[in-house]
Amino acid sequence: MKRYLLKLSIFASIIIILSLIINFCYLAKKNWDPDGVKKYESMPESIEICNFGSSHGQNGICYENLDNSAHCFNYANGGQTLSYDYRLLKYYSGNLEEGAVVYITLSYHSLFRNEETKDANFASRNRKYYRILPKELIKEYDLKTNFYIKYIPGLISYEDLLGTFGLDTGKKEVSWTEKTTSEQAKKYSITRAAEHITSYLVEGERVLNLEEYNSLISMIDLCYAEGFVPILITTPFLQEYNEAVSKEDPTFFATFYDIIENICNDKSVSYFDYSHDIRFSNNYNLFMNADHLNKSGALLFTELLLNETLLNTH
Repeated sequence: MKRYLLKLSIFASIIIILSLIINFCYLAKKNWDPDGVKKYESMPESIEICNFGSSHGQNGICYENLDNSAHCFNYANGGQTLSYDYRLLKYYSGNLEEGAVVYITLSYHSLFRNEETKDANFASRNRKYYRILPKELIKEYDLKTNFYIKYIPGLISYEDLLGTFGLDTGKKEVSWTEKTTSEQAKKYSITRAAEHITSYLVEGERVLNLEEYNSLISMIDLCYAEGFVPILITTPFLQEYNEAVSKEDPTFFATFYDIIENICNDKSVSYFDYSHDIRFSNNYNLFMNADHLNKSGALLFTELLLNETLLNTH
């Protein structure tokens, strides 16, 4: 019995030591930010311009060339929903100056996506919010997850362990500085359009996600209540992506724009749609793939966005 307990103790000690080593390496890897929320550590306290959204807002807007870049912030993140946009705006509204411009990015899937908590990737995507939001604003908050995130994040971020040690994760990550091609855009758009359009149909019908819709309305109302200027936008896409979306569902755009038009009329909010903008839609040098701008495209788009939207809202 004593020998068995000794072996068990040695085995447990090895597991604990390995776990601590993994966690140490995870934390020690500088600039390793798989969740995309490290930027919150240097978030300004007096924000004059900011934006929300999913990866389209995250990759599509870059403030670094602006004179007032120190007072700008990008709250967008890959896969982020409007309901989390609202939670972030609500929690960090104290960082925004009165009169701050708030760009709310509307992607094609923003209002029609499936219930977020039922998504197969929900748990892994949800973890990042434990680092930037209080528990009452985190969906399906879990005490155990919070413990891991706070004390031993290397053990819960198992999808990122290979990257932590500089090994090949098996995933082809496209760099923000890369340029796409016509051939790549066509191939990518077919898959992407199916993900954003067909996958969200319910028994063949497009269903408005009320949680996301109501969150959008709440964001607009909160902006008005706090003295911010809400502006709805859709970032530029390549023509291949728009064509693929239309092919997946010929009535999609009519439905999408009808809902936005009603919101704009009801809430007296402006909407600027760059999704089919000819300054971008055929320029592959400005995109990393068919629906995401690369850094060059983001810098150009941000300059145009501010010049054209602020001119019409002030």
